[in-house]
Amino acid sequence: MPTKDFEKLLAEAIDESLSSLGENMKLKVYLHLEERFGVHKSEVPFRIASFAQAVDELFGLEAGDLEAHILKRVYEEVGRKAERSPHSGLTFVEQVKLVRSQLYTEFVSKMQSAVAVFYLENLVDLRSFRLIAFNSAAAKLIGVTVENVLGKTLAELYPEALNTEVQKTLQEILRYGKPKELGAFHYSGGSGTQRFSVAAFVLSSNCVGLVFKNAVDGKPTAAMPHVVQEQDGNVENEIGGWRWDLEVVDSQLFSDKSRARKQWAKQKPSAGSRTAEFFSTRGKEYFEDGDFSRARELLLKAAELFERKDRVEEAFENSSLRVSAYIREEKVRLPEFFVAAEAYFKKYPEFFMHEAFVKNHAYYNQWNGYQREQDRNFTDSRTSYSEAEELFLTLKQRKDAVFNASKFVLTYTSEGKLQEFTESAKVFLRKYAESWENKHYKEVLAHQCSYGAEKADDVAEAMVLRRQAEKLFLEIEQRTLAYKNACGLLELCWTSLVPEDGSSVKKCFEETDKFFDRYPDFSENEFYRKKLAEYYLFQARALASQLKQALH
Repeated sequence: MPTKDFEKLLAEAIDESLSSLGENMKLKVYLHLEERFGVHKSEVPFRIASFAQAVDELFGLEAGDLEAHILKRVYEEVGRKAERSPHSGLTFVEQVKLVRSQLYTEFVSKMQSAVAVFYLENLVDLRSFRLIAFNSAAAKLIGVTVENVLGKTLAELYPEALNTEVQKTLQEILRYGKPKELGAFHYSGGSGTQRFSVAAFVLSSNCVGLVFKNAVDGKPTAAMPHVVQEQDGNVENEIGGWRWDLEVVDSQLFSDKSRARKQWAKQKPSAGSRTAEFFSTRGKEYFEDGDFSRARELLLKAAELFERKDRVEEAFENSSLRVSAYIREEKVRLPEFFVAAEAYFKKYPEFFMHEAFVKNHAYYNQWNGYQREQDRNFTDSRTSYSEAEELFLTLKQRKDAVFNASKFVLTYTSEGKLQEFTESAKVFLRKYAESWENKHYKEVLAHQCSYGAEKADDVAEAMVLRRQAEKLFLEIEQRTLAYKNACGLLELCWTSLVPEDGSSVKKCFEETDKFFDRYPDFSENEFYRKKLAEYYLFQARALASQLKQALH
């Protein structure tokens, strides 16, 4: 059985490709998908057409580069080499479908048994089981050509299935992962009517395999047919990074555990089941599945019931998880979070040394610092950030500590207190020197270089600092600040230009060319347009001077 199904592989390729554009852009894409199409991040691989449309809306002509990058990652994961534009002429959605079909086709082609693979395109539409792979053994047994059946739905291939529980059974097999006999079926084709016994098994979260066998005297096939060829005594096949293993197939209870949990959690509880343990378990399941709103509701009920039974530790555990559910959301609901957190701290002060209490308190201070910063109450903001930093250091969560320490320092830039910023930045950079690759460390260092350049008396030193600041701001995807420092660097080049010095002119021209190439998106900016005019004017004068000398 594949250890990683195609949809998970595709989701990882998409997430990695979006990450290459920066975290802000990645969040923007997922937010647009959810708000515009109602597609949550976890649903993207199953609704790839909506994803492609969202990408087209956000990136326009540049969407193709992102899609090509995603396809390249997918090809690498399945053990293939892809050209720059594989299968040109096909849309991104068509190429994804093609890769999926090719992968499973290669997989089942090595099986001796007659096997077909159906993919459930729409999780809520049982009619959307579509044939994506069909090996030669199946084609020969049934008497059809692969080209005539590939790509068709189960309803198109076998209309009689609409009047049976077949499609529903296939969905249940996907949900619970247990292979199952579907019984005997007949097929009327060019070679007459034939009867087959069919067994179904899970291949991945949205793919089921059907194994066909001639029905003899109405006897069904074995519950788990031997669909794998023996090679050198090992009953397994490996294709790229995917693996088929009979023992895994036979023992796996769930092909998609998260979906099974969701289904279980949606069941309506009976009156007798409304216990603290019941709500606690369900709340944790929703928490794991990312439905934080529903999780908070159930965890609150659990905590209240535990409190009535004087089971304080269990009440605290559920309350802690409830507060944490606010933090885990992509958009933190600050007003609700503050109310819930403050009530939590007030109710469980005796647990102030508990890790969960300390962690929630740390995040509370972090978001409180953010809120105060938005309100331009910088003094209180710095106090909260500092307390959060210390708590995260206590928890040995150094990345979170670096983030809060950097926010503490950067509030001085928002406040316009450059001297205080410079002093606190030095302390920060020295304290977290080992985190030099951290994004927030780089942000503080970039601002320090930028302010250092403004105060520097030596032109060469100022240029070095401007160049370093620009580089760091580009690395952390703060392009506007990078452009600002690039402008400062270019201005220094032009003010220190010596027209009679050929090397000085050449160096200045090289810096100017880099500037124009790197920041075409700022072409409407006043400095950009002014510098472009000066650049062309200087070149014209230089050319005129050279021409005059040549004529003399």
